[in-house]
Amino acid sequence: MSAIAVGMAHSCAVTSGGGVTCWGDNTYGELGNGAVGSSEVPVTVNGLSGQPVALAAHLLNSCALLADGGVACWGSNKYGQLGSLPSTEEMKATPGPVSANAVMIPGLGSAAAVAVGGAHVCAVIGSVVKCWGLNAVAQLGADKPALSATPFVVAGLPPLVAVGTPASPGSSGGSPTQFTLGQTADLPRNTVTVSDRKSVDVPSLGTYQLFMVRNCVKAGQSPMLIGGVDWKAVGPGGETYEYSGIEGFPDVEPSFPTQRAVQPGECLQGWVMFKTDTKLSGLEYKNVMSPLDAAVSWKVG
Repeated sequence: MSAIAVGMAHSCAVTSGGGVTCWGDNTYGELGNGAVGSSEVPVTVNGLSGQPVALAAHLLNSCALLADGGVACWGSNKYGQLGSLPSTEEMKATPGPVSANAVMIPGLGSAAAVAVGGAHVCAVIGSVVKCWGLNAVAQLGADKPALSATPFVVAGLPPLVAVGTPASPGSSGGSPTQFTLGQTADLPRNTVTVSDRKSVDVPSLGTYQLFMVRNCVKAGQSPMLIGGVDWKAVGPGGETYEYSGIEGFPDVEPSFPTQRAVQPGECLQGWVMFKTDTKLSGLEYKNVMSPLDAAVSWKVG
């Protein structure tokens, strides 16, 4: 298993074979297996059109982020969570408007991250956040309709973080320029997207900087080892911070504690983290993978 998400009464996981399985309650199609009716054993989600790299779930819905940036969702569609408004006939039916198969969200663009709320969904698209579904308490942002199957850009969000362009092939660093969170670094053998950042203060231990990184190996390339000691951080004064984590502390537990082989056409996504003395804003983060033509770095704004 490479990713897992939990809803109100169901659970889903990305399998090593590149699919998604779900188990638990299935009254509203939460398991995505083309039927309704609970299952005590994992069943395969139907309708996924690509390689899932991350999952999100809540209440009666689940969504998968695909390697090509697409988002597929399944379960309840009472408020347009699946990207289409339910008809009057669907609203009258039992158990209501649902899809027991995964459906692609139209008009979204290439997503870097996805999250599911009680009856709405949001995704990071380039430098913006788009949301759709129920908007009873402004979940989709200000001045939006009560519900929408069309993804809306959330207005007024400040830039989350700026990240740098890739280092030149054959190097392990350089001086990256600034570009917007969610952009993808297109390298000779792979692509790297940094989609989120958070700082966590741990009593008596210090501050940890965490980055959500998606690393995809291009089709036709050889497998790549990704993770673990490949990640380093360089401070403004040249000081180096090693990749680290705290076992059993979920807020600062790294997703890649050791190197993992990623196959051509596949992606690996998770938190990359470093321990720093303070919440530094000028750190440059480097992924120095083997071979070095896959090196990439980005800089926090």
